[in-house]
Amino acid sequence: MIAQMINSIRFTAGLDPLDSKGFASRNLMTDFGSLLPVEVNDNPDYYRTVLGVYTAINVISQHISALRPMVGTEDSNRVFNEQTDRPQFSIFRKPNPWKTWGQFLNASLIHLLSTGETPWLLRDYSGFGKMIWPLVPLNFKVYGSSTQLYDHFGYVINGKEKRYEVDEILFIKFFDPKDELRGMSSIEAARDDINLDINVVTASQNIFDKGAIPSGLMSTNKVYGESAFQRFKEHVKDEHVGLDQFGKIMYLDGGWTFKPFSLPLKDLESIAQRKITFEHVATAFMVPPIFMGSFKETSRISNAAVQERLLWTNALKPIMDMFEGVITEFFLPLLVNTRSGFKFKFDVSDVSGLKEDPTIKSVRYDRAVKNGGATPNDYRTQVLGLPASTAKGMDDHYINGTPITQKGQDTTESVQLSTLENIKNTASKYLNPADIVSSAVAKVKQVTRNIVEEGKDYEKQDDLLSLLSIRRRIGGQFQKDLDKLFVRQLSEIVNSIKSQKDYVIKAIKIRISWVKWAKLFRELGVSYMERGIIEASTGYARPEALTVLVVTDKVVQTYLKERSVQYALWINETTRDSVDRIIQTGLKRGLTVNEIAALVNKEMKPQFISRAHKIARTETVSSTNYGRLETMKLNAFKFKKWNSQRDTDVRDEHKSLDGERRKVDDDFSNGIQFPNEPNCRCYLTNVKKL
Repeated sequence: MIAQMINSIRFTAGLDPLDSKGFASRNLMTDFGSLLPVEVNDNPDYYRTVLGVYTAINVISQHISALRPMVGTEDSNRVFNEQTDRPQFSIFRKPNPWKTWGQFLNASLIHLLSTGETPWLLRDYSGFGKMIWPLVPLNFKVYGSSTQLYDHFGYVINGKEKRYEVDEILFIKFFDPKDELRGMSSIEAARDDINLDINVVTASQNIFDKGAIPSGLMSTNKVYGESAFQRFKEHVKDEHVGLDQFGKIMYLDGGWTFKPFSLPLKDLESIAQRKITFEHVATAFMVPPIFMGSFKETSRISNAAVQERLLWTNALKPIMDMFEGVITEFFLPLLVNTRSGFKFKFDVSDVSGLKEDPTIKSVRYDRAVKNGGATPNDYRTQVLGLPASTAKGMDDHYINGTPITQKGQDTTESVQLSTLENIKNTASKYLNPADIVSSAVAKVKQVTRNIVEEGKDYEKQDDLLSLLSIRRRIGGQFQKDLDKLFVRQLSEIVNSIKSQKDYVIKAIKIRISWVKWAKLFRELGVSYMERGIIEASTGYARPEALTVLVVTDKVVQTYLKERSVQYALWINETTRDSVDRIIQTGLKRGLTVNEIAALVNKEMKPQFISRAHKIARTETVSSTNYGRLETMKLNAFKFKKWNSQRDTDVRDEHKSLDGERRKVDDDFSNGIQFPNEPNCRCYLTNVKKL
């Protein structure tokens, strides 16, 4: 492999800037990526053959890959709001047809921890969307150039190298201070100990294979000639070495004596060395002793809970943070416009090792409430785990109400007077009457302009009412039909579960045709999407006698095909995941087949009702807005405007989008052409100018 890597090196001729400055040259311009790293580490072999390495890597990879991935946004209070209704995000459940997200991430982490790098191949397949594949680092090659760090990549498959461009690979790696192109694993820090451990095992194996495990020492005080000594050795070998001679009594004469060892010296060295190696590997990966199976060492650390906290904070959290950052910054933009603030996170809500100690948390919140840093409801929800109280004053901030008075003055009154004086002084210093009048006039003009503009926007109130009427009529019927289809699907799922009457329940499979159900959902969706597009186009065009869309238009057929497939696949994926989770819960609780079937029926019914409402609203809004947009294009309108419903239910992102104008073919600032997101109620209008 090393020879193969050397043969594939590409070197761009030219002056090395390091040489020109008088510094020692470092491996032919590796600073500029013009040379592929020569050495290919053999760390993956350590993972397969060294118990300590295997254990440490598995502890980390299995803990992280078991976490549920989430994509969402953070509000101003840093509260994470997960988005589960976007079909693009299903890639975090199934990144490719052969791996679940957990399997994919587990393989990626094993690559990363054993070699320091894990390359992901990004692929976009027509009809399937984006997929990602973990590549084996030992078969992965990096090529640089004199102008950029990475020029392209290579991957060896069946002895042949395939070229991949930079935008086809997401290259995740740990930093290596000696090599900017490749990654470095924690194994490097324990490499000497691991190699010594392997040598000890190999030496012991060789000794055993040759039948020479020393159990004692034979010696004599007499002088023997070379030939006599050789004859004695041959006699011992022939008569007392090997399994067939086991237990045979040896009689010594001629001054020979036997001194037994309490434990063979080589075994003593091997045991000591292997213990040191195990500890050093655990230290390199920051894995506490109890997770390495070394329960004798737990006395050094107070308890298992502390070791779990150390594992999560020192070993797992830094790797999780790296993956969250890389996926957010480099992978999410391939799925959705990240100007909307989407982030990738692992769900750690149930991880006790990352939760604050309850006693410390209680003291901290108690101090915060007393000093105005938190409200009583904060204490109830965050410390006591109780719901927020609606009682008066529970959401207010309080400070110490007994300030010390000075010179007999009333403190409250003096503070108020001082505040008023400060306001007065500041106003007189920075504002004069002319400035105040000028500012007031400017504000009045701005308000007037806004009123006029709003008046223009709402001259078409009949149009808006017509649109809302279309949405209510189509969306309401769509919801009823979806609900009926969900009930039929749930009945088939429950009957499939009940049919599995194994005496010992180890697993339950949902034996229904998901392809059939995807087709049924798609057919239902197409009929209502088609109505939404055409009725929205007709209603929008009627007041000005505009040209309207027809079902056979290419743009209509393209939308119906792509959107209906996405929505049908998403419905099936969500249903399957939800049912799988409920089944696993039932199996863990030891429920019978009939009890699990009843649990699925109970849990899924309210979910289906909620989803039918959400899906019907989302697809109706999307299709009506698409119908409006294509009608604008058909009639050569130049500009469009995003309008929200301007009520308390509008999400923050869409409040900021309200009134935003764009050219009719351009995306809005959130990266989409028209309102089409889950639970959205916004709508499009045309405007005469930006």
